[in-house]
Amino acid sequence: LRERPLTRLYLHHDPLNRFISCLVYVPRENYSTELRQRFEAELLRVLDAKEVQFTTYFSESILARVHFVLRLDPAKKTLYDVNELQLLLANMARTWKQRLRQALVEGLGEELGLHSAARFAKGFSPSYCHDFSPRVAVLDIQHISTLNSPDDLALSFYRNFDDDNRCFFFKVYHQLKPLPLSDVIPILENLGLRVLGEHPHKIIQ
Repeated sequence: LRERPLTRLYLHHDPLNRFISCLVYVPRENYSTELRQRFEAELLRVLDAKEVQFTTYFSESILARVHFVLRLDPAKKTLYDVNELQLLLANMARTWKQRLRQALVEGLGEELGLHSAARFAKGFSPSYCHDFSPRVAVLDIQHISTLNSPDDLALSFYRNFDDDNRCFFFKVYHQLKPLPLSDVIPILENLGLRVLGEHPHKIIQ
């Protein structure tokens, strides 16, 4: 790795199929207990292991190292693709901001995507990142980019695929300050909708 901020997986499979030893290197700034637990769950699933032990090591390096030892059932043949597993862990280790940058480049092209990534680099709050994926943020950025004055509005009316068919979401994009609920709710109720709640997010450019 030579101190490059990359996520890498190194495997040693016991010839008798009793265990697999996994060294996972991840950029220290990306490492968290939650990420380690996600690594652990994915390794257990992909390698069909019975149990796992881990040791985490920090030093002056920019990389954190986690050593997983997964116990296998010797009677079962363990099949896996190292490259696919490596890619899976690397994608899991990327931060929300890093995934947003990639989604913007894929969705808007390299030049506009990188420009938007720099423009909104510190724009999304932790609560927004918890509620929405980077790909949804790309759509929100596109709506926000249509606002040219404080009087402009942009709207998005949608339904999540995994939600009840009777539940819809309505986003209103507005500059400088949120719209008063007393102005918005009557319009939605006149459309035959019942408003259940509001979740405002401030996005900084």
